[in-house]
Amino acid sequence: MNVITNAKEVMAQIERGSELWHVSKDPLPGHWELRGRKDTIRVSWDAIDLIRRHYLSWFEEHTVSKQEGRYTWAYLPKQRALGLSGGNARAQLQPENGKAE
Repeated sequence: MNVITNAKEVMAQIERGSELWHVSKDPLPGHWELRGRKDTIRVSWDAIDLIRRHYLSWFEEHTVSKQEGRYTWAYLPKQRALGLSGGNARAQLQPENGKAE
């Protein structure tokens, strides 16, 4: 299975329509993956941490979050999530100190 380790590649995949999922029975860091039409690609914690620290405003602007379980979140590209309500991209991506660095 491929693993994305680059934050900008995650962002590019979201711009192309992929969904970012946090799938775990535990809180962060958990298991992250990008889900496209045909593929599921694992995302490293390093890439997620870089987004949390440096690109959180971009992420909030381009995604809508949807909670699917206690610690399972889907971050959908805004253009694909027009029919969804609620959600906050900061829910899982917010750094522990409450501030984007």
